[in-house]
Amino acid sequence: MAGLLLGPLINLWIYSICFLPSPVSPWQQRPTEWSSLSAICKLPIVGWLFRSADKEPLGRFFWLRPFLIELATPTLWVLLYRTVMSGYCIPIAIQPASAQQWAMHVQFVKYSILIILLTVATFIDFDELTIPDLITVPGALIGLLGSALIPSWPLWEPETVGTSILLHQESVSIHAGSPREWIKEWGQTGGWSSGLTIAILIWLAWCCAFGNLRWISRRGFSKGVQYAIVSFLRSFNLPLILLMSAVGSVLIIASYIWLPPGQWRALLSSLIGIGLGGALVWGIRLMARIVVGREALGFGDVTLMAMVGAFFGWQFVWIAVFLGPCLGVPLIVIRLVLTGNEETPFGPYLSIATVYLMLDWVRLWVYFSEIWYLIPVTQAYIVLLGLIGVLGSMLWVVHSVKLALSGGTNGR
Repeated sequence: MAGLLLGPLINLWIYSICFLPSPVSPWQQRPTEWSSLSAICKLPIVGWLFRSADKEPLGRFFWLRPFLIELATPTLWVLLYRTVMSGYCIPIAIQPASAQQWAMHVQFVKYSILIILLTVATFIDFDELTIPDLITVPGALIGLLGSALIPSWPLWEPETVGTSILLHQESVSIHAGSPREWIKEWGQTGGWSSGLTIAILIWLAWCCAFGNLRWISRRGFSKGVQYAIVSFLRSFNLPLILLMSAVGSVLIIASYIWLPPGQWRALLSSLIGIGLGGALVWGIRLMARIVVGREALGFGDVTLMAMVGAFFGWQFVWIAVFLGPCLGVPLIVIRLVLTGNEETPFGPYLSIATVYLMLDWVRLWVYFSEIWYLIPVTQAYIVLLGLIGVLGSMLWVVHSVKLALSGGTNGR
């Protein structure tokens, strides 16, 4: 039943929170000159088959994609529920058994929320080549709140398969230092710690990233800094940025003081996931500007993976960002060859990689954790630079194909 309701909800969000809303969903407000919809047109799935009157203003096949979304959603959500409840996403024998059931349901809700947000972002990105902040900002906040308030929110180390542990045993959940031990200096030391400093700095950086921060270095570095500061102070949303920065910092300090150690560790790991997840995609943006000569990734891709980092941590994001181009570049090149269309969104392929990783995370974590173990989180910038270099090379390949197909011009 929930799956039948989720499909219409996904379609409503796709067509209402995008940059150019279109009254496709039967639950949106329709133009006054359009005829009203009957009750049967508002039914899930079958209602789309009775929308023939809207073909003229919306297009002949406007109904096909939302129809398929609503048709597939119930089945996919049942499969997701069975996958999670089978213990696949909780690879440990939690004691007591009732706690294990609770943890599985928490993971199912967590997976469902993120997949819904990724689905909406994917189709909006296909339609408009943009990902709205109305998806990624609330999503990141949900990830932070879940990490801080729900003990069974984080994933667990796959090495605990077949062992019997307590639900709240801290040593088994994946954290910012995994697969190594948790860095004790980041914990609640009784005074101001380096972990609290990291948490507040990441929060402030994330908030400020939504401002109008422009960098122009034509007149030198110092002028570039001055221009960046002035452009940021003129941001239309500056009051909201300052409010979020202040409120979030106060809540982080309160969490540091009053949360149990395990929950503070989960919250800090979630914030580091936002910071390092967003930093990787931002670095790829800069690399793309150097290689391609223009932006190949949008800011929505940065906030999308920062949201994923809030749910699962920085290690998860970096694996997904590595898998995204592996899945996306071949499809992008094929589409370019067949259609000649250069405008291809990258967010959908990051979303596909994220979902794939969610469903196969145990096997992939065992493989990639060997790499993370060689390089501690305090030296994560080494992996960061390496990934940016590899992904920049992939972008160069795509750009070279475009130049070859366009006869050596810039493709415009």
